[in-house]
Amino acid sequence: MMKYTTKELTRIQGTHDPYNCEIINCDVCARFWSYARGLRQQSSEEGQTGRKGKLNEKQQALKVLSKIKFTNVSDLINKYSIALRTAIKVGCSIREIAFELDCRGSQIAKALDNLKLKPKTKAQLKLEKYRKQLKAMVQAGYSIKGMTKALGKKD
Repeated sequence: MMKYTTKELTRIQGTHDPYNCEIINCDVCARFWSYARGLRQQSSEEGQTGRKGKLNEKQQALKVLSKIKFTNVSDLINKYSIALRTAIKVGCSIREIAFELDCRGSQIAKALDNLKLKPKTKAQLKLEKYRKQLKAMVQAGYSIKGMTKALGKKD
C-alpha cells in the first residue's frame, strides 16, 4: 500500500496554486487533487484504527465536509450551508474547506459570500481559545492570582 505524505503533496503542488487555478484540465491540479484524496483517505483510516480519543470540533467539521459531493456553488449553498456554517464557526479556513471538498478556493469564497459568512482570523481564533481557557479556570475555581500564575502573566 502506498504511503501518502504532505511533503509529497507539497512537491506535486510546487509553485502552482491548485486552490485558485482557472486552467481547464490542468495536469498539476489533477495530480494534486488525486493525491490529496488518497492522503485524506489514509488519514481517515489511520484515525479509525490508530488514535484513540475524541476529534476536536474542527476535525469533526472537516470530516463532515470530506463526505460532501457537489456539482456547483449553488448546490453547495442550498444543500450544505449548515456544514459550511459549522466549519467557519469552529475556525476552518477557506483553504481547509476547499481541500476537503476538492474544489477551488474561489468557489468556497463565493459560497461564503452568498451565505454572508467570513472565515475567522488567527487573532479571533486565538482570542476565543484564550476566553475558553479563562472560562474553564473560573469554573474550576481559580482565583485571579491563580489564573495569572497558571497563564504565566503578571498580576
